[in-house]
Amino acid sequence: DAMTEGLQRRSDDAETSPDRGRRPVVVVGVDGSPASRCAALAAGSSARALGGSVVAVHVPTLSPWQSIAASLGAAQALAETREQTCRQIEAELATLFDLVDVPWRFVVGHGAVDASLTSIAAELHAAVVVVGTPRRTLRARLAHLVVPNVPRMLLRSGTDRILIA
Repeated sequence: DAMTEGLQRRSDDAETSPDRGRRPVVVVGVDGSPASRCAALAAGSSARALGGSVVAVHVPTLSPWQSIAASLGAAQALAETREQTCRQIEAELATLFDLVDVPWRFVVGHGAVDASLTSIAAELHAAVVVVGTPRRTLRARLAHLVVPNVPRMLLRSGTDRILIA
């Protein structure tokens, strides 16, 4: 299936009980930014309130400069950087979700961020999808000229039960 093919399970979690399918799942998009840490905290709080668990999804994306570097032969170095970023995000999440005391797991998606989050949420029958939104600084506005606004794209996709933290 698409999720197990496109995802890599990365964290130990307490999701071994047979009633796992009935436990509400909160899906949160994470990228290591301050906005995504806020979203993860909101997701953890929501999951705890629902008696559920969190699935934190990181979808690595290439900046235009990284795409150029990859086309010039730096793909291996970029893959190592991406793996290091995934480990760093997972370590930050471990600390955060320990504080909230909620079961969680970390998965790595592939492709477009909004499409990946939408398909994972649908496959897991997520109760809530949480995404962060950056502060409206000049840098954030410029970044959105290059990288689409994921919350806006998710809202347009018809995803219900979205929480923008």
